[in-house]
Amino acid sequence: MAKKKLLIIEDDDSIQQLIHRKLSSEFSNLEITSVLDGISAGQEIEFNDFDVIITDINLPRKDGGSLLKRVRFSKYNRSTPLIVITGQPDFEMRREFAPIHLIPKPFRMKEIISAIKDLLEIDKKSLRKQNESFQASIFAFEQILKQGNAVVHEFSHPYLREIGEELPGQLHFLFDIAYQNESVHFHISVEKGLVLRLYNEVSGGRELSQDEAEIMIATEEIFKVFNQQFYRHFEFIGEDAPSLKPRGCYITKDGTDYNQAKAHRGLCLEASTTFGKLVFQYFIAPYKSRHAA
Repeated sequence: MAKKKLLIIEDDDSIQQLIHRKLSSEFSNLEITSVLDGISAGQEIEFNDFDVIITDINLPRKDGGSLLKRVRFSKYNRSTPLIVITGQPDFEMRREFAPIHLIPKPFRMKEIISAIKDLLEIDKKSLRKQNESFQASIFAFEQILKQGNAVVHEFSHPYLREIGEELPGQLHFLFDIAYQNESVHFHISVEKGLVLRLYNEVSGGRELSQDEAEIMIATEEIFKVFNQQFYRHFEFIGEDAPSLKPRGCYITKDGTDYNQAKAHRGLCLEASTTFGKLVFQYFIAPYKSRHAA
């Protein structure tokens, strides 16, 4: 089996050696490259395809923010998972490069090891689609929230939901994002209060009760707006948009759709907003829904 490739970017030689040594002993399937500054890192990123990149944010010869942008616009590492070690966790960085692991200093090696274990389980071929799914979905909901003068306050670290774990949230919306040669399954969980408040904003002030039928009406209307904003994201970045295909919206946790989703692992990203919590989830393995055509 071919080894996975990992890049460490750390200007403190003793810390770099510590990370390198610990990861080498923990992972037998890693080929590790280490560099001390942003210029050397840029050269590695330009010509090598890495499976994970670990970087300090304060680097000589090139600041970390510029380096992260270079990663995201590079030929080989556009979708490479990022683990960023920083003394000042930056919400805007997490928003711009989501999903991203921000590990505050002083860090613990078990945090880095845990993050790498999660990220190495995901096929890198799917990571670009996963990143695009997260970015477009985040953009779409941010535009909806703006209509109600609300914002996203904070994003979580991406994390893996294990098979059998309950899906977070109370309302669940499942859809396919269809690319030219394959589809990826994506799921958004929303708190009821957030749905009702957003519907009140996008409908011009109409009030709904907690009645299940009315909640479903609100959810359907919100996701019509979500659909429009999802495509706008790709217009803004100048790329061809995949096709967004709704699979179903459900409120109970005992139906076929919910149980099928629960039976698959997913990479999750939580967003705390003015009105409540959203959870974006990318399913690592595909499955069929009863709503499939």
